[in-house]
Amino acid sequence: MIETKETFPVARSRKARLTLSEALRDLLDRRGESLRSIQRATGVDPVSLRAFREGRSLRLDRADRLATYFEIEIRKPRRIRTPPPRKPGRPRKNQQPEA
Repeated sequence: MIETKETFPVARSRKARLTLSEALRDLLDRRGESLRSIQRATGVDPVSLRAFREGRSLRLDRADRLATYFEIEIRKPRRIRTPPPRKPGRPRKNQQPEA
């Protein structure tokens, strides 16, 4: 699970999760900071930032620096417990036996 101090307008279900790349692109667009100022703070080249914002990939070390700059925290999602399947055996009181 990706969390920042900002909230994202996209509602995420278990099936549709926000990727790190999507979160970084969204923050690059929404913050409105110049690529030069982000470069000064992170050391990531503005050419790489521009290419990434336009859809190209970004090296992991650069993504790490951007995630730190934007204060993105990645957490392991909570596991939703499902009850174990019932063992075959005697039917419940109100249940008809199988033929």
